[in-house]
Amino acid sequence: MRNRITREMPIDLQVDAFTDVATETLHACLKSCHETLDELLEEPRLGFELCVRICDERESAQLNGDFRNKPYATNVLSFPADVDVPEGTPVLGDLAVCWPVLQREASAQNKPVLDHFSHLYVHGVLHLLGFDHTTDDESQEMEAIEIKALEILSIANPYIRCD
Repeated sequence: MRNRITREMPIDLQVDAFTDVATETLHACLKSCHETLDELLEEPRLGFELCVRICDERESAQLNGDFRNKPYATNVLSFPADVDVPEGTPVLGDLAVCWPVLQREASAQNKPVLDHFSHLYVHGVLHLLGFDHTTDDESQEMEAIEIKALEILSIANPYIRCD
């Protein structure tokens, strides 16, 4: 069974890389994405804490190399929590978003930066909830949720190029 997020989920946003977007704007974007996923997913409501870290290419490459044996920067990495919290809110996990990679991808795909940020957040949270895209069926299921969530947020389908 996949875990469920709720509106009450605390989102710890750590911005440790240069961004041209205010932290408050990033946090509001995450909150909107979170609320959309909360409404969209149909499993029992459980509260979770989540940390979203905005990092640079050096840190992304280090994390990707250490944990996936791929020593290059990538747009988003998901790290499910494997800790038991004695009381209080369980921890869902961490997301590391590489801001320079996100910016390059958004520019290359002619997408607004915050739209791409929203997509990466939704994609990463779905991974933390147990979704994957290693098979065609898994990819179709995960992409359908991403597309629907982003549509609710008035963001174009990320799998259709906007050239």
